[in-house]
Amino acid sequence: MAFRGSVQRLLKVVRVREYGPFEYFDNAPICNYVGILTVSRLAKVLSADDFFSFVLGMKNVIQSADLKKYALNVFLNEEFFTSIVKDLKELPPPSPSKPRSSVLTLNPHGYPTESAAITELRFIGSLQELKYRVLYIPTIPNFPLVDGFFFMDSPRRTLVGLQITTASAHHTTTSTVNQFTEHLAKYFEGWEELSREMSWDIIYIQHENSKKISKWQRCGPVNTKNLSDDEKEIVAFWDGKVHQYRVML
Repeated sequence: MAFRGSVQRLLKVVRVREYGPFEYFDNAPICNYVGILTVSRLAKVLSADDFFSFVLGMKNVIQSADLKKYALNVFLNEEFFTSIVKDLKELPPPSPSKPRSSVLTLNPHGYPTESAAITELRFIGSLQELKYRVLYIPTIPNFPLVDGFFFMDSPRRTLVGLQITTASAHHTTTSTVNQFTEHLAKYFEGWEELSREMSWDIIYIQHENSKKISKWQRCGPVNTKNLSDDEKEIVAFWDGKVHQYRVML
């Protein structure tokens, strides 16, 4: 009974109306923080197909924007991770950057082994240690730039950003990139120093029926002449230190 009571404290009852006037009640995680950590355990023991089926089964009790964050836990599944790296397609970077293989391809065994849910900064008592091979999934509403990310230290120190999208283009802005780095600086201890020699790999994850992203996704406007010096610095970083890849599921 004690175990049952503990489980019940992690759940809430929600009312679901799917079709017409009929409705029913179902269980949902008490919050996304708990839900993401709970689902991450299942991702390690279920097959990728079974895991996706489980997550899709929650579509009536979890908002779609949050559901894709739950789905990101599939990256904890070694079989899934090693299978998708073979299908990564690089989006050609702007000159003078040269194409290069993703760190996922070069180190397929560097996949994340656990998840950590990033909550609102006001709930964090102190700066957190940056850990490699941990899948960080933000529960903060409107978290900028990516849906989740993790860090790899081999063959090079890299931030791997994961973005689920159905659009054929997913350009970003300098303010979005700036907000993202500001969040990381407020969350991770020593971020300024750790990030100096860190490259970024952005992975755009698309459904096989989506219109494929085929070109480099820029940061900022096409014409950068009117940007401030700070904005130009962000664009230069994006064009020089970021590499982009697409994978279809």
